[in-house]
Amino acid sequence: MKLIWDSSQFKMTIDTVDIHIAPEDQPPFPVIALVQEQDTSLVLEPDDELRDPGDDKPLWYDSNKPELLATHQPGDVLIKSFNPIRFLAIVHDLDQTPSWKAEWIEMALSKVFEITDSKSLSALAIPVLGGQFGRFKLEEFIAIFMDALKKQNFEHTLRIWLIVKPEECQQVFELLKVYN
Repeated sequence: MKLIWDSSQFKMTIDTVDIHIAPEDQPPFPVIALVQEQDTSLVLEPDDELRDPGDDKPLWYDSNKPELLATHQPGDVLIKSFNPIRFLAIVHDLDQTPSWKAEWIEMALSKVFEITDSKSLSALAIPVLGGQFGRFKLEEFIAIFMDALKKQNFEHTLRIWLIVKPEECQQVFELLKVYN
């Protein structure tokens, strides 16, 4: 296993995978595919926020509940649109509290990596799944991310942009070192 660290740019290389850590507004390279977290009914939008446990559903949820029928299973990954390709990672079920589970995030990440490798995609952007709409812990996500990455034997060179908040770049870089 080849491992290279570059703390000046929050970048590391593991075998054929380059991992860049950067905020959403500072893409380190153009992406071919973007992972987005989603729920079983595909109703979450970027402005939604799941709040406190016990009140972790968007305001519109209760008023629209009869219309919401789960059509996808947690852990599934759907492929939508191209340029960039959007992977919809189903990591939320709004009928559960909390709406996310670590095993769903793990399943979705594994599927994303399998698809990425099978399609020989070279540039992928991944946010902290479970953290955009929920409160999944950053440390847990990085552990799951690294585990899924190690399990996939990539046959080609891949660049991954881990999208994090600006103030989390250093922390994520340090966590990647720990979980490597």
